[in-house]
Amino acid sequence: MEEASVWQGIYGQGYDARGDLFARLLVKANRREFDDEYLGLVVEYGKASPQPERFHVFYAWYALAHGNYEVALAEAEKAAEIRAVNGVVWKILVTCYVHFGRYLEAAWYQGLLIKFYQGTLKMPVPAEHQEAFLARLSIGLGVSGYAPIVSRRIYLDEERELCEKMSIFLGEPIEEQRPEGDLLYWSGVYGGCQGALNHRGLALAEVREQQGFVFNSAADLEFELIRSTVQRSYEFDPQGSTYILPLAGTEKSQKLDVHGPDVHKPAWLGKYAFSFYRVSEPVKLRSGADFAVGKPIRLGHSSKRRKLVLHILVDGLCWQEMREENYRLVPNIIDFFQHGVIFGQHFSASEYTYPSFPSIETGLYPHHTQVFNEQAAIGMSTTHKTLAEQMRDLGYHTVNIQGGGDSVYNSVGRGYDRRLIAGDMMPAAEGVERTIQQLEAFDECDQFILLDIMDTHPWDVHDYQVAVATQTHLELAERLRGMEEKQASVRLKCTPFYMAANRMGIKNADRSLGTLFEYLKKHFNEDEYLVELCSDHGVSIYDEKPYMLSDKHTGAALMLRGAGVPQLGFVDDELTSTLDIYPIMSKLCGFDLPEGLDGNLPAAFGGRKREYCISNAMFPKQTYKMRLRMENCQMDLESKTLVHQDGTVDLTGAHLWASRRDGRSGGVKETELSRLLEIVREHTASFDNMGIQWPMLQGEVL
Repeated sequence: MEEASVWQGIYGQGYDARGDLFARLLVKANRREFDDEYLGLVVEYGKASPQPERFHVFYAWYALAHGNYEVALAEAEKAAEIRAVNGVVWKILVTCYVHFGRYLEAAWYQGLLIKFYQGTLKMPVPAEHQEAFLARLSIGLGVSGYAPIVSRRIYLDEERELCEKMSIFLGEPIEEQRPEGDLLYWSGVYGGCQGALNHRGLALAEVREQQGFVFNSAADLEFELIRSTVQRSYEFDPQGSTYILPLAGTEKSQKLDVHGPDVHKPAWLGKYAFSFYRVSEPVKLRSGADFAVGKPIRLGHSSKRRKLVLHILVDGLCWQEMREENYRLVPNIIDFFQHGVIFGQHFSASEYTYPSFPSIETGLYPHHTQVFNEQAAIGMSTTHKTLAEQMRDLGYHTVNIQGGGDSVYNSVGRGYDRRLIAGDMMPAAEGVERTIQQLEAFDECDQFILLDIMDTHPWDVHDYQVAVATQTHLELAERLRGMEEKQASVRLKCTPFYMAANRMGIKNADRSLGTLFEYLKKHFNEDEYLVELCSDHGVSIYDEKPYMLSDKHTGAALMLRGAGVPQLGFVDDELTSTLDIYPIMSKLCGFDLPEGLDGNLPAAFGGRKREYCISNAMFPKQTYKMRLRMENCQMDLESKTLVHQDGTVDLTGAHLWASRRDGRSGGVKETELSRLLEIVREHTASFDNMGIQWPMLQGEVL
């Protein structure tokens, strides 16, 4: 970075008059002086601050002091839309929800307050909806990944005292923050494409609270989550249409009495295992124990939809490296997508999956989705309609046929009515076979399918096994070189082992995807499907001097083929971002774009070229990092201070570097520097706290 540096340390705007207003307001709030002077200062601060959530907090305190809980709650909810991971906001929400007796809504934020600030439960455990309350409290106390595993499951013991243990949500609903009207996911165990009806459910029921088993990602067993209700008696009238009913039992080989015009026989449900039943006539279902009824799936095609929209996420596929290696590792991917569009200058908005997938699903940066802190299991705002929700609204059957558990508690994956969830291992071969079987099982309806593949993601050798072919072909010295230090995946070093393992994973994924692509070409006409393949980020292992936002680390894949996609082949003359997937799908599938998107419709699809791409890392307790790419030049920024848990950071005196991207000699022009800095300031204005922070986030509680 220093070699390319032409400009450093000039982002020095720092603490200003807004900070004085903030400090004066805090002093008056601590003294409980919520008078006319305080209100005047609040109004003045609201006009001056680029971070409106602070105005909402100050005004909520004023409303609380004057007994107006309705206004206080409205202001706190506005603040939460902007700054979702914030203890001051959580505290006001809890205060208001408890005042109104809305204990279920308070539970999320109470759990978060206890986790982050070592507080205690400030409300009674309601007798009504007790299990839902405890489940929500448990999620708030835990981490956002690995659903349906929960790291701190809260129970009431015999003395009605709270106790906790690591556990798994199994055979029960998973409480999540979701839009009104959505059913909850009911958590079952996935039995594979075919197999024993009860074995996995029975086995998992025995070990769901054994700490060693749960801590080790439930031995990579897979779970099936379907939006469902729990019944003992259920009646369904298809009203002339045909539906598929997903059904799961809570007991071994549970007997289900089925009554219809032409049938009066028992069915047998597996313990915690979903089976599917075709229903064309009114039916009545009865059982002596609870059973789950998944959201009915209506069969039928529409000329307004594609038969298939396939969304493939190849995790960590470093497309910049594939370009440099002349695509030799991905012949099947290239052969398929060269009849569509393959973007060559595509970059991820974030450096790793947890914040990147929400950007793909919404077209918003992490500071707008507020999904960036994996320690805070809090739902993404329902005002952000996800890609899957848009497709579901269009009438598609939405399925995440293979995916991880890091988008359940944060509700980013809420638009998928059926989800097959794994701990860490999501091999392409398994995912492709599931996808083909899904296509054949539901060939009578239009489907939107997310297939998540992990073969291409590098992992630390201390914890993960790589393909056998990598292990058997590396000499011992190459396999062991540079492996002494344990590292997070985003910081893995450039070693022969990691590069060989990654290349083998890419080859394996490409081979499996080739099978899927051949199936699609054989069974669908070109205008009946739309296939989009992307990656959420690149990798560090191809950089001799790793940098988290380098072209290799954030250089991602994006390509499309099928109905409505122009056959342009390789498009290397425009920048694109993971944020752009959402508007591209809007164009091709026909849903309306919401206002305020960060994504852009590329020129290749009738839009206009991006002026710039931004990749940033806003991981709490690390420095904030950003790379701003323009066509010919770029700027890097790194803060001197660490990112707070709420995603804000003091950028006073941050270091900046500017350099060329087009290979020309000479430095960056003054006009280019001016524009780069203008964009940087615009992008960071909403989370640059300039050294001003709430007391609670500095270790004190107001």
